Amino acid sequence: MFIEGGLKMKKSVYILFVMILMVACKSNDEGIDGDNEDHNYEEKVADASNKATKLEIEVSDYIRIFEGRLGLDVELEYGEHVEKIIDLVTQLEYIKTESYDGGAGSSYNLIFESEEGEVISKMSFGWPESKVLIDDTYYYFEPEYQYLLYAYIADACFIEMAERNEACNSLYLDVEDVKNENMELSKEVENLEEDFVLYKNEIMTSDLDFYWDFVWDMAFSKEGAISEKVIEDINVLLQPIIRLDDEEGSLKVNPLQGFFYSNYEEVNDIDLSAFLLYCPVSDSQYDDRYLEEFEELKSHENWPFGETVTYDSMPVPIHRFRAEVIEELFVKYAGITLNKLNGIDSKDLIYLESMDAYYNFTSDLGPGGFRCSSGSLEGNVLTLYGDTIESGPVLTIVKEGENYYIRSYVS
Repeated sequence: MFIEGGLKMKKSVYILFVMILMVACKSNDEGIDGDNEDHNYEEKVADASNKATKLEIEVSDYIRIFEGRLGLDVELEYGEHVEKIIDLVTQLEYIKTESYDGGAGSSYNLIFESEEGEVISKMSFGWPESKVLIDDTYYYFEPEYQYLLYAYIADACFIEMAERNEACNSLYLDVEDVKNENMELSKEVENLEEDFVLYKNEIMTSDLDFYWDFVWDMAFSKEGAISEKVIEDINVLLQPIIRLDDEEGSLKVNPLQGFFYSNYEEVNDIDLSAFLLYCPVSDSQYDDRYLEEFEELKSHENWPFGETVTYDSMPVPIHRFRAEVIEELFVKYAGITLNKLNGIDSKDLIYLESMDAYYNFTSDLGPGGFRCSSGSLEGNVLTLYGDTIESGPVLTIVKEGENYYIRSYVS
């Protein structure tokens, strides 16, 4: 839209100058206002021809045109048209007049400036284009040259505006090219970032212990507020659902999500039944070999489905969690064994000593999770905030020797 406006404007400037010349010529041939003797200035010029003289007008190669009708301020670059303007201004003869009693209307200024932008001399032209104010004195132009200067100025302005418009067009195209390149680069960066996240997910699924230590090594490397980069890696580590980089776009539940399904100020107060609710390290498939185990489950006091239910008529899957596997999670990520937990007994959990396993019954999926927004390290304690510091959950990680453990989670 800016470019279109520039094209219309440059045409308007040129057309306006031409109209000025036509009207001014007609006004001098026929008289614009018969009652205003100043408009019939040729008679005055004839009577005072002996007063016509060249002026020592100080000029320069730096010219600025102010077009009052359109409000344009144009700086002309030195070239053929500027040379013509300078030659004509210095060669013209001017007739001094004591006052300016002609019709004063819109005007434009021809300003000569120094290289530093200081005004050297100034010519102001008023309607009907027959007089000029040079610095502080009014003059008539020579009749045969009075419009030639206007034509030169109009041509110079027209060319300057055309060149500006062409430059703007070129700049606009360059900007569009840069925008397109930036969009392509942004897409590439997004793809790389997505690939990088998938790569991290692959590391997590293949070696969660390694990625756990890697992330906390970075987080504990510097006291004070943790960086955005570290926060990004923490959120990858603690994401509840891990998206795998395979053809099916498979999803896997993060084993760490269970630590965020209950509140505890000390990790040994964690609710084990809540921890195991959607834990992905269960044995979920049963066949006839487990019928005897199924009967033992039915006889447990926490069995919720009654005595008449059969294995085939179970309304939900049965999940079995080997105690040794669950203990490995607590030892690695919380630094405690199962016998240190206070919340092991629960009506929502069954433990069979014969199998050394815990059992629960869920058919849906609603894993817990924690998304870090900020955090700070003080000594060997890293405090992480979710959402906002004032109202979000708070996760505390401690470093003991070379190991990192969850200490508390309060939401």
